[in-house]
Amino acid sequence: MTEGIEQAHVEFLSRTMLIRRWLILQGEGEVEGFSPEMAANVRGWAIVWMGAAAESFWKPFLHATCKAFAQSSVMAHRRNARAQSIFFLERMFCDVTKELNPRWERSFALIESMVSADRKDMSFSLPYDGKTLRPRHIELFWNLFRIDGSPFPSIIHKQSLETLADDRNTVAHGEQLPNTVGRLRSKRDVMSTLTRLEETLEKTYLATLDVLR
Repeated sequence: MTEGIEQAHVEFLSRTMLIRRWLILQGEGEVEGFSPEMAANVRGWAIVWMGAAAESFWKPFLHATCKAFAQSSVMAHRRNARAQSIFFLERMFCDVTKELNPRWERSFALIESMVSADRKDMSFSLPYDGKTLRPRHIELFWNLFRIDGSPFPSIIHKQSLETLADDRNTVAHGEQLPNTVGRLRSKRDVMSTLTRLEETLEKTYLATLDVLR
């Protein structure tokens, strides 16, 4: 039931491993053809690649988690009423007539579906807007599945993810060149950001496996 969740995490780590290799190869100066300009470019692009790795992980991870929840037992569904919103969110907020009978009939159908419908055959909504991964996305996920504790290993991890998203968008949207952003970050800084990203997503990954057991 958790194969898709585990696969998303494995693929994420394979991407971060490649980013780490590039950062190791860049050196701290002119090493094997990596001039200071080239090294700054590597650091700048590493930030963009980290953001891409996080987004490439998050959507399939969410999909696999919601699918696993849908396949879980009726008792598991009843224990987490809040997570039921993945099945009913769109139906709750879709436009509906103000005519008396159709309005009430829709509420009857929605309530009956909440109580008795087989979740295994129901579509679901992902708790994600498709934007650059930020702390608020992770906090929403933990809130949805009622996971205890903080989503982040430390407040620094939370701040680091927010800064990563800002820097990623600055380059990806053409507001600054990669080497401009890269010059503002040492190799150690970028490595630390990468490590914190791995630790943050690993915490959510492990917590999710515990919730679904």
